[in-house]
Amino acid sequence: MKSVKGISLILTAAVTLGCAGCVKDPKAGENAPEEIDKVISSYTESLNDFDAKGIISLTDWEDDDKDYGTVKALIDENFYKKTAGSDALEIYKYIASTVTIDYDEEDLNITDKSASVKVTYKIADWKEVFAEPSESYEDALESLKNQKSTLEVSSKISFVLKGGEWKITKLPDIGEVFAFVYSLPVLFEPNPTGIVPTDTEPAPSWTLGTDFTDSYESAIAAYTEVLKENGDSISSFESAFNTDKSVGLYDINGDGLPELYFLKMSVDNEVVQVADLCFYSYFEYAGEAMEVAHVPSVVYNAAGGGEYILFGTDKELLIVTFGGEESLYRLNINVFDFLWNPTGSYTEEIRNDYVGEDFVETRNYFEGNTEISKDSYESIIKDYVDRTEIVAACDYIFTADDIFAPLQLKPGAQMMNYVSALDYLKILQ
Repeated sequence: MKSVKGISLILTAAVTLGCAGCVKDPKAGENAPEEIDKVISSYTESLNDFDAKGIISLTDWEDDDKDYGTVKALIDENFYKKTAGSDALEIYKYIASTVTIDYDEEDLNITDKSASVKVTYKIADWKEVFAEPSESYEDALESLKNQKSTLEVSSKISFVLKGGEWKITKLPDIGEVFAFVYSLPVLFEPNPTGIVPTDTEPAPSWTLGTDFTDSYESAIAAYTEVLKENGDSISSFESAFNTDKSVGLYDINGDGLPELYFLKMSVDNEVVQVADLCFYSYFEYAGEAMEVAHVPSVVYNAAGGGEYILFGTDKELLIVTFGGEESLYRLNINVFDFLWNPTGSYTEEIRNDYVGEDFVETRNYFEGNTEISKDSYESIIKDYVDRTEIVAACDYIFTADDIFAPLQLKPGAQMMNYVSALDYLKILQ
């Protein structure tokens, strides 16, 4: 197992990789494993330094590539300093400095001009620290420095040999690794300004917001801009799939500010139409609406066509998608807490095969990448379903024995078309 840790101002020694276990094309060159290891080391160091330019310099991306824009927005020191403040930025930078990347040499696959490797990102467990109220950002930072637990994100890094140098081409899970930039520590406030304790109603022990009316109006204005920016692709989805249910607005986490979610076209040509699900929340400290979840290929015009459910419990948001082809269907469940951090994922795989003339269906169940028993899977999902408080969006065919069938009896929110959604937001302003 290789463990790569980059530290600011300290050069990380590159450990030479043996090629035992790795899959390597002779055309790639004898030094390819070592060169790729150096790229991973430099990439890790740039993550630790909160350095978007450093990361981008290791890639083959152009400035109009989506990944380029994602990294620039995700690791933007000036933005966080301006919107969240210097103290919050120091917290973000410290969390980034704890990132390490582990991988096995046997998972390094190299061909003539491309390569990929399965990796595990490890990072200080900031979720645990953020969940406990701190008296100040300084206290939260100290708690992070004393944190022994880590979070892990399983991923894959892809490379291409370009101009004699190995360059990164894909970093599919960097958003999950840096999800902490969408959160702030809860700050303890014994007696918040303007709140007078009474005998019948104790004062809240901490505050997460500023003036509520201003925040609500700002959230509605921000959502209006988001919808307008995506208006063409939302309207294309409505036209292609002949639906007037494309946009939803509901306060899923119960903080008094609604969340915005919608379906928009991502692929639209004569052969294929595909729509993605986008989920936005308003962040008061940043003063803007941010996309906190994006699920690609939720609805499409091939095979089963794709189905989805978006529902909230007392503690979590769940996004369920179902689709596939005749031989393999997948039901994917992504779970988020109410700070919009991903907290779990579950999958049910349904395989349909012919053994001779007999049709055989096989089902497998996973928590993350780990296979679990059917009983364990159903117990976990049943708990979420039982605790459901709102079905925010649904385009799903329920069967009698479906584990999600009880959702049909839960309260549901109404979806709107694009024009109606804009009119509704105008009324709320």
